[in-house]
Amino acid sequence: MVRKGPSHGPAVVVLDPQGDAKHDELPATWRGLTDDVGVVWWRLPAATRMGQLGDNLPTELAIGRDPIHLVGGGDAALLTLSLAARRPDVVRSVVLVDPPWKPDDVPPQDDIAPAGTVQYVMTSKSGHIGGRLPMGHPDVVAAVVRAVATAP
Repeated sequence: MVRKGPSHGPAVVVLDPQGDAKHDELPATWRGLTDDVGVVWWRLPAATRMGQLGDNLPTELAIGRDPIHLVGGGDAALLTLSLAARRPDVVRSVVLVDPPWKPDDVPPQDDIAPAGTVQYVMTSKSGHIGGRLPMGHPDVVAAVVRAVATAP
């Protein structure tokens, strides 16, 4: 897990199934956000090697902060929803980037985020692994920033 940016105020927690943040650094495309927003990058390939994922993670990351924005990419979408559902008191919004289902296939998740905020960002491109752009891609960063900025 990589943490950068202020330890107070808003935070974006990225659950990355592809492990883009290597060598304990954020992808370069996310570093510019850390002047104003805390960014926590959770490399799921590394996390799964360490055992079960913690149910208390959203609570631990929200201490001293505003409610957090959970961002889950690809196959981490279900885990992201699960974490948000367990702790809606500390999750401000959920952004799912290229989940493995179509947004219309899932009923609204009104009980997940306090304001029922679950947003979908679809950035799939042909020629990339699984047709999905990596979480560190500039188009993904821009789409996530737009989604978080519009959260209530």
